[in-house]
Amino acid sequence: MPMPYELLVKIFAYVIETSDDPMRDLYHLARVCEEWRNIILGTPSLWTRIDLSQLPVTDRNLSVLSDILKKNPAITDHIKEFSLAGVVEYKTCKSSTFIETIIKAPNLSTLTFQEVKPGPRTTALIHKTIGCCKKLKSLTVAQSRLLFTSQRWLTDYLTENGRQLEVLNIGMSLNTIPPTLIRVIASEFCQNLRFLDISTFDALNTHSFDALQFEQNMPSLEVLRVANVSFKRVFSPPTIHTMTQMRELSMPIAIRDADRDDALLATLAFGSDTMTCLDLRGSSISALALMQMPSYHVRELHIDDLCPPMRAHYRKFIKKWAHSLEILSLVKINCSETIKCCLEALYEDKQRPKVKDLDLSGSDVTREDLTKFLKVAKMLNRINLSACRSLPRGCKGQYSKKPTDQSSQPLKLLFKKLK
Repeated sequence: MPMPYELLVKIFAYVIETSDDPMRDLYHLARVCEEWRNIILGTPSLWTRIDLSQLPVTDRNLSVLSDILKKNPAITDHIKEFSLAGVVEYKTCKSSTFIETIIKAPNLSTLTFQEVKPGPRTTALIHKTIGCCKKLKSLTVAQSRLLFTSQRWLTDYLTENGRQLEVLNIGMSLNTIPPTLIRVIASEFCQNLRFLDISTFDALNTHSFDALQFEQNMPSLEVLRVANVSFKRVFSPPTIHTMTQMRELSMPIAIRDADRDDALLATLAFGSDTMTCLDLRGSSISALALMQMPSYHVRELHIDDLCPPMRAHYRKFIKKWAHSLEILSLVKINCSETIKCCLEALYEDKQRPKVKDLDLSGSDVTREDLTKFLKVAKMLNRINLSACRSLPRGCKGQYSKKPTDQSSQPLKLLFKKLK
């Protein structure tokens, strides 16, 4: 007995909603039989996600999709997500029209360009049509430098439509952020953002953000990623904090930055007691500032030699979060006693370390301290011991329970080398 049409549609819809590659799954489902093919091609609600990130964006592929759209124009009204990745170049007007139609879909809410390498025609088309996306809640242009030959298109878009955005990700697409874009991002135009990634390649930015403007204008912010982004010195942190929903603060920088200090951390992180992820590499933040943070459940922590005179206090904040830490980086800390105290803090009071991923690269960890930790760290899946000068030569490198690449060795091999 054949399955009812409505049930098949619900099953197909679930597959598409949960899929990592919805276009591939639609293709495979349509090949099962003629009935399934007709259902997929004739049901516009199954085409909510046009994800071309796993599909070569060639004229041939775009022509097939264009024909489907031409036969069933109602599909356009149901498109909510559009994703592009990789090399994007086309030669025919038909391909150009298809991309333009998708970007201009009236109900498009998520637009993603991930590692896009567009040709000149594609770049011009995106710059021209993105202003038509009036209902976007999520805009990602990550690791796509060629789309930023000019930043004006993004500045204009945020000025007109920024208030409805909840996600803005332009991470690793710019060498530096120009002052006009800085003013727009840190203003009331982006006041409803929950996720913001403006990480850059260049650590020597000449233009800086005002952290106090972030604190005042983004009360809903949950994730802030600002790798290599400069901040103005905060002389007086706010006494009343509005950023109460922050879960992740990631602000590593390639060179030591004196302006990334306790006052900056207090401005961005002291309003939330739900912080779970901190990346402070390259900062000049003291151990005492970490001790004073209101969050007691940090799951992921990345630090280096934050403030060498404060090394004696590292044990305290590691102990504070020992019950929740799963990912920990203690990189480039040139003091074996500090590393020893941090590792001991993870299993003091006979508690079992929950750390699954440990990065000690470039640190001064000793063979004895590492052996003691490994004996009790039963949940450890991966450890990075690259450039650890105090370890025997054969022990340096990356180890994991299930190596996935040639640079990683089996974790059980490390135990044998340390004996």
